[in-house]
Amino acid sequence: MKSIKLVILNIVIMILLVLFIFPITYINGEKRAEDYYLEGKDYYIKGLYDQAIESFTKAIKLNNNLADAYISRGHAYAIKQNPDLNHAISDFDQAIQINPLEDNAFTGRGLAYARQQKIDKAISDFNQAIKLNPQNALAYSFRGMAYCNKKDFSNAWQDVHKAQSLGFEPPPEFMEILKKFSGREK
Repeated sequence: MKSIKLVILNIVIMILLVLFIFPITYINGEKRAEDYYLEGKDYYIKGLYDQAIESFTKAIKLNNNLADAYISRGHAYAIKQNPDLNHAISDFDQAIQINPLEDNAFTGRGLAYARQQKIDKAISDFNQAIKLNPQNALAYSFRGMAYCNKKDFSNAWQDVHKAQSLGFEPPPEFMEILKKFSGREK
């Protein structure tokens, strides 16, 4: 008889834990922030950047140490129809503060700087991204574009070749510009 009462008591305790403790953790903890983050990624993939920003913001409010949410929100700010590059840079800054080894944050911030015509800052960030991850083909490609902007065609070609060796083809429009202004085909 004691054994049945003990089993019933354990079942009641488990049900109470599931009903009351786990939902509180889910609502206030990282699991919920992760859900908003994943929702934001879904919106981003669909090109719904304003909704993505809202979801990433909700994730950040629940977990302000979620570097990936800052990076993704920064990208959304940078790519939406009316880009907000200052907010994008601020988000990349925050991601770098959380995780200074995150090469994608440096790549994103470098791209935002490049779009603001702050080419030296862009190159500096691309350099840091490459230092952190020598396989970051995007950083090489973007740095090549920045070098081209500075008319440093030799370094631009070097970065294009490195990006290609890593399996990334820079945009054809950029390649045409580089060929035209450098006077080279490769």
